[in-house]
Amino acid sequence: MSKTKLPTFATVANVVLIGLLTATPAQANPALPDRSTLVPRLGLAAADGAISRELAAADAFRERIVSLALARHPALSAEAARLTAADAAVDAARAVYQPEIALDAGLSRSASRDLDLDSTRTSLDRELGVSLRENLWRGGRDALDVDIAGDERTLVRLTREERAAQVRYDVERALLAYNQAAMEEGLGLASAADAATLRRISERKFAAGQVGKIDVHSATMRESEARAQTVTARLQRSSAWYGVLRAIGGGALPGEALPVEEEALALARVALPFPANAPVLRAGAKPTFGQAQAETTAAKAEKTLTKAYRSRFLPQIDFVLSAKRSFGATDVQGAPLGAPDGTESKVFGSRIALELSWPLWARPRDHAVARAAAEVDVFKAKAEEARRGATLVAEELMRRVAELYAALPPYGDAYAQAEKLYDAQVKLYDAGAVELARVTEAEAQKAGALRSWYGATQ
Repeated sequence: MSKTKLPTFATVANVVLIGLLTATPAQANPALPDRSTLVPRLGLAAADGAISRELAAADAFRERIVSLALARHPALSAEAARLTAADAAVDAARAVYQPEIALDAGLSRSASRDLDLDSTRTSLDRELGVSLRENLWRGGRDALDVDIAGDERTLVRLTREERAAQVRYDVERALLAYNQAAMEEGLGLASAADAATLRRISERKFAAGQVGKIDVHSATMRESEARAQTVTARLQRSSAWYGVLRAIGGGALPGEALPVEEEALALARVALPFPANAPVLRAGAKPTFGQAQAETTAAKAEKTLTKAYRSRFLPQIDFVLSAKRSFGATDVQGAPLGAPDGTESKVFGSRIALELSWPLWARPRDHAVARAAAEVDVFKAKAEEARRGATLVAEELMRRVAELYAALPPYGDAYAQAEKLYDAQVKLYDAGAVELARVTEAEAQKAGALRSWYGATQ
């Protein structure tokens, strides 16, 4: 039978995961198959109340694993550091509104020789000053820098949320792979139990002279095959558990206690994807990751274009206040008779100014404006593409989920019929009406129907 598959994370998370699909509280969905006949076959609790409690425990375990991954995954730690850096960039952009205060100091020594007078002049100068510069107007460029830094922070935040969704998805897929391996092990155990029943029947019929030794050999071989299948599934389950550990960020750190496989195994086969209640999906208005990223980038490009225009065509006005004290000493060797041998000076000065800077010819800034204008068109087109793509993929995902729900009942009915056929063939074989081959064929059909039912949601 063909399987109904959902889109992969690369399609869903980057385009559709956030917001387009939301779930209302669980509502009764009678179209979904009943687990009551499946649960006893796999050795699970038979009572509905016990099933509900075990399903709740499995969901709680899954959420605990996901929360652990979100708290310890190295990729998310890196994204958190990037977000801290983006916050610092916003603070740096806002700090432009504050004045700059600088301390200026200088020490210089110069020497010159007068060849006519055969004298040498040596000067030693020292300066110490303080200055304050406050920008009064730059055409709104500083405010745009703050907004652009805020957009950069938004992009980092969206990337972090997207990465967190990816980690959650990876963990849940790893747990589902573990669940599937445990399910295969359960199928192997169930098949081995059925084969053991056939072997005992064939041995009893052989002892009574009703069948030949070949039936005993065939039933024993089928039992061995089922047990071998169980061993293979057990190995796959062990490997799948390491996949879970990789999904949550790797092995345990010193002093860290991670969940153990025994805890997962106790709940794995309970969390079968056949709930009696299913959420009803509906379209939501919140933008997706890809759409939000594209729209934020487009908004940032428009602000960058505005800043480029203002940098090219508007002046800048600064207020400057400075104070400086200078000390100078000059020593003259070989000075003419009556001339001073040296001088000393002490000077204190202050300066208050309004400085105007207005670019009249600046070709690099002209090209910067043209580039920013072109980038605005590029990112607007990408934002529109993201909006259309998100809507389309959301519609496709909801349709495919609806198809999945509609497909589950036939899979469940097929398993129920295969189980009835198998039970009937066992009785007929016990009565001597059919050969063993018919029974083993029915057993294989029953196992295949159960795998198809389970695999419909994979």
